[in-house]
Amino acid sequence: MADRQQVEVTTDTASVCIFDLQTLRHKLSARPDWWALTRQAVDEMNKARVLFIALGTDGVYDLSLAVSDEPTSLDAASFFLDCPSGQIFLGASEKVTGGGFEPTGRRKGAIVSIAPGSYTVQISMRNASSIDFTMHPTNQAKENSFEDLISLAHESEL
Repeated sequence: MADRQQVEVTTDTASVCIFDLQTLRHKLSARPDWWALTRQAVDEMNKARVLFIALGTDGVYDLSLAVSDEPTSLDAASFFLDCPSGQIFLGASEKVTGGGFEPTGRRKGAIVSIAPGSYTVQISMRNASSIDFTMHPTNQAKENSFEDLISLAHESEL
């Protein structure tokens, strides 16, 4: 497995996200908070363009990202993500593309380069403020079937 890339993120919306910059360019002229409308966010998640993760509380979170050929944990939640450009933003949801801006990785997140393609993303919590994202290349269908945002709000209490 490749080394994990670490990023410390402060979120004011109790939410983080991961997406390929190219997949959300169509949202550039949308309202800055388009993703706060659950139906729009879930629609984009089901198309494997972005994953929004609700955390339950604002604060500082340590996020880590690695790409691996094999799944790392059978217990981790797993979802599809399309990555056509290989330029991935991992950070606070309030920095998602919209309102004429897209994330630069200078504040509230990082832009990580990976090989373009389709991925399965496993998400797991190490503790109440640390979240691991592990991406695995896949040839499977690129759609999810969400009805709501991914929630890790109570994962640390399990």
